[in-house]
Amino acid sequence: MTATKLQTIRSHAKLAQFMATLDADASNDGTAQMVGEIARTADLPASRYSFGPSYTVFALNGAPVVIIETAHRVFEVWAVDAATVQPMETL
Repeated sequence: MTATKLQTIRSHAKLAQFMATLDADASNDGTAQMVGEIARTADLPASRYSFGPSYTVFALNGAPVVIIETAHRVFEVWAVDAATVQPMETL
């Protein structure tokens, strides 16, 4: 798997603004579309704020992205391969 860092967000307010740019889900209520999940790998940075075995994948202009909190109020946005994303219902 290859992951590409897209940007770093340094506040909750900027995170909220970024989340508003994500693709909306089918309910059309402004909720971000969760595409699936991806297992933690060495290609993605570790997060001391996330304790599960996977990260949630969102859609940004049709491309899968992961948002990881790497430090206090510091979030990194990573583009991931669509082939490595597992749909939510299979996990």
